[in-house]
Amino acid sequence: MPINSWFKEWFDSEDYHTLYNHRNQEEAESFIQHLHDLINRPNMRVLDMACGKGRHAQTFANLGHSTVGFDLSKNSIEQAQDKNVHDLAFHVHDMREPFPFGQFDLIASLFTSLGYFDNMEENMLPLKHAAACLKKNGLLIIDFINVFPAVAKMKAEEVIDKEGIRYHIERSVKDRVLIKRIRFKRNDEWQEHEERVFGLVREDFMQCFKDNNLVCKEVFGDYSLNYFDKQRSPRLILIAQKQ
Repeated sequence: MPINSWFKEWFDSEDYHTLYNHRNQEEAESFIQHLHDLINRPNMRVLDMACGKGRHAQTFANLGHSTVGFDLSKNSIEQAQDKNVHDLAFHVHDMREPFPFGQFDLIASLFTSLGYFDNMEENMLPLKHAAACLKKNGLLIIDFINVFPAVAKMKAEEVIDKEGIRYHIERSVKDRVLIKRIRFKRNDEWQEHEERVFGLVREDFMQCFKDNNLVCKEVFGDYSLNYFDKQRSPRLILIAQKQ
């Protein structure tokens, strides 16, 4: 399957990590701690899909769970592997391909790590692979942007200065795809990247759950696990269980 898509180059670049360096370990730890307390299952085997630099995976491991993380970005995985944490492993892997890591008690897709592809079938493929790797009664956790307030509050244009680089950002929506065009000058040369996230909504995930023998157990609207409000909540967080 071809992987020469926008996300492969952009997510592996220095500027991607510079632009989003506000995503911190404390935030990740708080979110995973809330999930850990809610689920209340000890000694799980956990898989973190599209794990980035491994901040969520590290927290799962620190809470006593045997954890595997994978990502398409080689640079992110190299940085993740620097974490000297017991029972924590990282791999480079494309989530559109079946997961060759065994069976899990919990699989997580966090911080909008889905929706990068051009059609619904391809966007749901990683969740199909996840469902196949879940043990009976295992849990699938999805953390995705809540599309409705994201679009309503979308800034058409924005300029962000980070580490001496000025990033010019333009946002738009076309055919359910949220598009972010990012332009900046580095070493006196203009560069341009485009992020594309398919606007997946609750009903899309519910259909995927039905198709893959999963039942939705919980729906939350933020990282403190408050009630989901379609028009106001910043996140769409779902917990589904394998039947």
